[in-house]
Amino acid sequence: MKSKKNKIIVFANQKGGVGKSTLCILLADYLAYWKKDVCIIDTDLQQSATLQREQDKQTFGE
Repeated sequence: MKSKKNKIIVFANQKGGVGKSTLCILLADYLAYWKKDVCIIDTDLQQSATLQREQDKQTFGE
């Protein structure tokens, strides 16, 4: 059995509005397109990534 190694990618910056959530969502979509398992953990108090994913579900479905 081949061992599967997980990768952790962190987008961090103290300044707001630099595109962290946007980049995170775009990368997650890209990886999911190529059948990779993806987990987004949004620790931002504004929850930008979480809110964007909820809006996508309403617009495009799951």
